[in-house]
Amino acid sequence: SAFRLGESGQARYYAALGLIHGGYLLTHLPVSYLFTYVLASYAVGWAIKERNLRIALRIAGGIALGLLVSAVYWLPAAIESKFAYEWASELMPYHTTYLTLLESKSTFGLIVNLSFVLIVASLASSIWVLRAERGSIASTGAGPRDQTANQIQLWTFLGVLAAFMSTSFSIYVSKLIPRIQVATPAWRWLCIAGLFASLLVSAAVERLTASLTFSSRKRLVYSAAITVTLALSLWTTVRYVIIEAVRSSPALALATEYMDFGFTPRNATPPDRLPQTPLVMIRPESGVIEVSVWDRQHREIFVRVDQPSELRLKTYHFPGWVARIDGESVQISSDVDGAQVISIPPGMHKV
Repeated sequence: SAFRLGESGQARYYAALGLIHGGYLLTHLPVSYLFTYVLASYAVGWAIKERNLRIALRIAGGIALGLLVSAVYWLPAAIESKFAYEWASELMPYHTTYLTLLESKSTFGLIVNLSFVLIVASLASSIWVLRAERGSIASTGAGPRDQTANQIQLWTFLGVLAAFMSTSFSIYVSKLIPRIQVATPAWRWLCIAGLFASLLVSAAVERLTASLTFSSRKRLVYSAAITVTLALSLWTTVRYVIIEAVRSSPALALATEYMDFGFTPRNATPPDRLPQTPLVMIRPESGVIEVSVWDRQHREIFVRVDQPSELRLKTYHFPGWVARIDGESVQISSDVDGAQVISIPPGMHKV
């Protein structure tokens, strides 16, 4: 869609790129966040090679539509991220997750390493074929100028760049990307590298089947390189993903008490360390409480106290919760654990 939009500027390709990129941002924010930069780089690089600013402006318009389509998700997430503790950022700081080819003791680590090796092999073998074919045409003087040459050069640059970004050598580049922590771990770049590797392999296969400039011996060597790379990729998928999952995955055991550590208020007590308390407490401990409704996002409590008190609800306090006492809005505060606390005046009230 980005290529068609840059090429023609038709309205349907604006719509297509906006819909697809917006859907991508809604589906998997970490990789789609990285891909937004890659897509912008593609637009700028293509515009420079063609000396046509309209290419970059058209694709930028499609990206802008995608951001608008998905703003219902990413905009609140960006604004409210300062309120939340998110475990992945602490467990896997981005700059400690660069890919390493050191021996891994887990199957998952092995798959990541193999993915990197096979993607690099795919990039290398396809670039080898494409450069050889280009050199053969130049030496014979045969054939018109290849209209896809600029696209192939862009794919090559972006594929190599994405693979490079998954390694520690890219740390000084990564630090220039705002909020790069959103995309942790760093080897997520392999998703993007894999896309461009696929495009280049397809281009190489097309050249091998269509070009008349290769000798039979060279065609056999280049075809073997591409075939071996694809066969190893397929074998890795079957051996370490499909068979491993079928053979080693135990039956799903549902926890009797499920606890999610994913998102809690910043500086609040983690859920596994919270004190064991009733759903609702009064401080000081006097008065009467009756919980009428306790739904996920709505609670109703009847309270009677003889002195100014504090009502503590066993619920983390995030912006968005609204408290009302007898229909009048009141402020919610947090205690040391991050739980909701509401000040209650003397008397009988509905909270």
